[in-house]
Order: sequence, then structure tokens, then C-alpha cells
Amino acid sequence: MSELCARLETIGIGQYGDAFDANESGTDVLEQADDQLLKDIGVSIGGHITLARALVAAKAVAPEPEEVFARARQLCEKLDQLPHWGQF
Repeated sequence: MSELCARLETIGIGQYGDAFDANESGTDVLEQADDQLLKDIGVSIGGHITLARALVAAKAVAPEPEEVFARARQLCEKLDQLPHWGQF
């Protein structure tokens, strides 16, 4: 089972894993998948909604690393204590 299939399974739309695999689509494709792509590989409207909700939830839980580092730097600057292990 591919990583993508496993992720689709966890959000309840594992039945589309084979369609993504057949089109050589990996986890990096999920965020860029538009309605037409999903339609072309046979994802139902319900699957579209489930996938969209999961992507929004994933972004809410896991911010981009640059955002995390920027926020950490702001907090360090407020405390006037930048880490000594290099710039991040």
C-alpha cells in the first residue's frame, strides 16, 4: 500500500487510492489536485468534499516550517534571547 493510499484510507476515501496510484500521483499531488483532476480519476463529489476538509485540517494542524521558524524567531526576539546554535 502506497503512502497516499494509506492517507486516503485514514480520511475515509481509501477506495480512490488505486485511481491515484494508476495515475502515478503521490501525496504531493493532493494539495494541487483540482476539481477536474479529481473528476478525471473518478472521485465522487462526496470524495471531493472529504478530501478538501482533510486538506484544510492538515494545513491548520501543520503550518509550513518557515511559519514555525518565523514565529519562533519573533518570540526569541521579544525575549531578547536568540539561540546560539545558528540562524534559523
